[in-house]
Amino acid sequence: MQFFTNAVAPDGMVSTYACRMSLKRALERCNFAIRVRAGFKSKRNSTLGVRGVFVAMAQENTIS
Repeated sequence: MQFFTNAVAPDGMVSTYACRMSLKRALERCNFAIRVRAGFKSKRNSTLGVRGVFVAMAQENTIS
């Protein structure tokens, strides 16, 4: 959890093919808004975490 706090800017985003609940909870504790998206190839889902100015964009679906 400390990694996300230190490595990502206050107005930043994280995208990964990992979609575990523990990852989503850790991102939420670091003030990220979570969006689960369709995965690529054989992956079912991917996780997008946004915070700061990107939260409004994700809610308006301008971030795909």
